[in-house]
Amino acid sequence: MRPSRDGGWGVVEVLAHMRDWEEVFLERLGLTATEDRAFLPAQDDELWPIERDYRGQEPARTLERFREDRTKTLAFLHGLPVDDWNRRATHGIVGAVTILWLADHICDHDAEHLEQARDALA
Repeated sequence: MRPSRDGGWGVVEVLAHMRDWEEVFLERLGLTATEDRAFLPAQDDELWPIERDYRGQEPARTLERFREDRTKTLAFLHGLPVDDWNRRATHGIVGAVTILWLADHICDHDAEHLEQARDALA
C-alpha cells in the first residue's frame, strides 16, 4: 500500500488508526453515559503507528475489527434514550462535552481520515 500524495498515511495506516480510535470512542461514550461528569483523558496517539505497527497490519482483518467495533458504537448510540444525548463529561483537552458532541466528533474524525484514504488511493 502506498502513502497519500502528501506523504501521509496510506489506507493501511488509516484503517488501523480508525480501528484503534473506535475503541476509544466507544469507551468514552460508555463512561459518559454511565458516570456523572465522567473524565475522558486525552489520548496521545502520536506513536501508535510505530508502537502498533500500522504498516504491518493485515488490511482485511483490521477493517473487520473496525466494522465490529463501529457496529457496537452504532448499537450503543441507537439504544440511548433521547435525554442521554445531553449527558456531560469533561474531556482532558476540550473540556465540557456531551454524548452528542462525541458522536459528532466521531463523524468529523471519519471524514478527515476518509479523505486521507481517498487521497492515498488517487
